[in-house]
Amino acid sequence: MSTSISNLVPIFSGVNWNDWSAKMEDFLGSQELWFYVKGINQKPAAVFDYETVEDAKGTSRSIPIHPAKNAPERLLWDEKDFKAKSFIRIRLSTDIQTLFKDASTSKELWDGLE
Repeated sequence: MSTSISNLVPIFSGVNWNDWSAKMEDFLGSQELWFYVKGINQKPAAVFDYETVEDAKGTSRSIPIHPAKNAPERLLWDEKDFKAKSFIRIRLSTDIQTLFKDASTSKELWDGLE
């Protein structure tokens, strides 16, 4: 049996939400992406180390050292969320894709579709 998304999840055309969403949820769950879509697995906040610098007047201030200490975790989250969003988008009709083309996360896309 093929596990290709095209064989498992029909195209959502706006009239088959219950069937489509259940199949998409199952597929995304099998890819370990469902928690991204539901917002359970949220993007980690940037964590920085800081250094103290002085300006010409001797005033001290702390500035973040870039990149964030947890940049790899944030990048992994971005990659997985993009993958989830892509899986959803490829199973939408062209008209519906156009309506939600500006969704920035898989959760935003899914919430809009609901």
